[in-house]
Amino acid sequence: MPTSTAPATDRSPEHRPAGAPGSAPRAPFLARLRGRNLPVTAVLLAILAVLVLVPLVLIVWQSLTNAPPGEGASFTFEKITQAYGTSSILPLIRNSAEFAVGSTVVAFVIGTGLAYLTERTNVPFRRLAYGLILFPLVVPGTVTTTAWMLLLDKNVGLLNYLLTLVGVHQPIFSAYSMWSMIWMQGADRFALPFLLMAAAFRTLDPGLEEASAMSGASFPRTFRTVTLPVLRPAIVACLLILFVENLETFEVPGIIGIPAHIPVFATYVYLLSNNVPFDVNLASAVSLSYIAIALIAVWVYYRSIRQAERFAVVGGKNFRPDRLELHGARKWVTAGVMHLVLLVTVVLPLAMLVYLSLLSYYHTPAHGGVPPLSLASYRWVLDTPEVSSAFVTNAEVGIVSGLAAMLLAAVIAWVVVRTKAPGRRLIDGLAFAPIAIPGTVLGLALAAVYLAVPIGVYGTIWILVIAYVSKYVSYAVRATHSSLTQVDGSLEEAATAAGAGGFRVFRTVTLPLIAPGALVAFLYVVTLTFKALSLPIMLTSANATMLPVLTYNTIQAGNYSDVAALGVVTTVGLAVLTGISALVSRRFGVARISGAL
Repeated sequence: MPTSTAPATDRSPEHRPAGAPGSAPRAPFLARLRGRNLPVTAVLLAILAVLVLVPLVLIVWQSLTNAPPGEGASFTFEKITQAYGTSSILPLIRNSAEFAVGSTVVAFVIGTGLAYLTERTNVPFRRLAYGLILFPLVVPGTVTTTAWMLLLDKNVGLLNYLLTLVGVHQPIFSAYSMWSMIWMQGADRFALPFLLMAAAFRTLDPGLEEASAMSGASFPRTFRTVTLPVLRPAIVACLLILFVENLETFEVPGIIGIPAHIPVFATYVYLLSNNVPFDVNLASAVSLSYIAIALIAVWVYYRSIRQAERFAVVGGKNFRPDRLELHGARKWVTAGVMHLVLLVTVVLPLAMLVYLSLLSYYHTPAHGGVPPLSLASYRWVLDTPEVSSAFVTNAEVGIVSGLAAMLLAAVIAWVVVRTKAPGRRLIDGLAFAPIAIPGTVLGLALAAVYLAVPIGVYGTIWILVIAYVSKYVSYAVRATHSSLTQVDGSLEEAATAAGAGGFRVFRTVTLPLIAPGALVAFLYVVTLTFKALSLPIMLTSANATMLPVLTYNTIQAGNYSDVAALGVVTTVGLAVLTGISALVSRRFGVARISGAL
């Protein structure tokens, strides 16, 4: 329902009223930016072309040749025919679609339901729910998948054992199935739709629903005809970004899907390019459909968030959406259901993780009681040189990648938002495109690029830095872009009018103003280097082992207690990083910084 409670205010220079503060210098300011920033635009386009376009072009080229990168190759459609000329591709597409769609639905239903209850009702214990909901953001997917695997296992799973206590002796759950994969992924990713939909519910003008109610419409009809149309852009955007993330994820398909013989795109590309004999050309050919599906979804997502402006309902009035008042038994039943969902999706796997980390080996009560607890796995984490090296490597790669992505994103956001430089829309599109490039495909492409180009990057931490910046600069751009659009350009104009050059204005005025968003972008990228497996699994080496890869290798060796201890330590570290980010964003907001300046 494209309506608004107040007329939108266009703050662009072309529509600023004459005589408004900052109107006099604005036009010359932007005119100077148009000329001065052509070199900056050209440099940004060149950087993004190297980070985004070169890997994509190389994937296409490899799919049309018959030899690995760096070797003599001839043009052929052999690999395309091998990939798509037989029916073997159909199970891969079907499995990938089932997994991505199924886990998207599970995550969206859980996340949106929790968002509605916490934002639009007076359900008790909302603060506790918020904390539990956000916790999966800092837990590596490899360790939560391991916890669910041991909870659902047909033979030694804790849940199947608990069912025997109530007379159910045939195992109901099985970890190695498509349904289990969908549940594990959906239960791990519901925090994202919660955050997106909570923001949408929070900014929904209650006047629209009140007007519908006053006209005699029931609550279900109001929700169907008023609330849903207004929320449609947020819903579409949330579903699409979830679908893309679930399509490219490696953790659940790698840990569960490979031994269960349920191939999806991510694991198939990985096995083709890592197993002997490896076939990177066939992997590239398979990747084309992988990329095409993700690009279509991201294109629709990009259009949906662009169109969201037509559905803006936040005007100049200060309002807070009314909460649905729950009373009596209904109130407490709703609270019980909400916390039962959180108990199953968050607390249960975390409790399993902590319990497992205190055992010398995995042991269920069915095998004769609870074994003595031990800190041996934590000593392994602290005393093993390989673990220490992985932590150090991860920290180095994370910090360098986070800083590089943050600075690049800040410049991109400034050019896109603050200037009229030609090519800025192309820059924005290229910066957004990496969301559509699956991690395994990007890793495959970058490995091919730097094997063919002898500059000494392959096998070092620098190829990992390049990979993380390439993949996650889009997320950093969104964070800095949001911060920059909330800041009026008058301070930058004043500095320019006082004679400051463009670089000095950016360094001394713009960066301090967008510092909270930039810090969030930095910490988010650092966090992802400790969590995501799809990129480093393709690029890690003996000289640069990342923590997610070490965790995955430990899982493959069957050392589940060590995996759990490693997961607990990593989670604590990531929780501290996230807490710092939240504290800084809350304490040093844009308004506070602007006032200080």
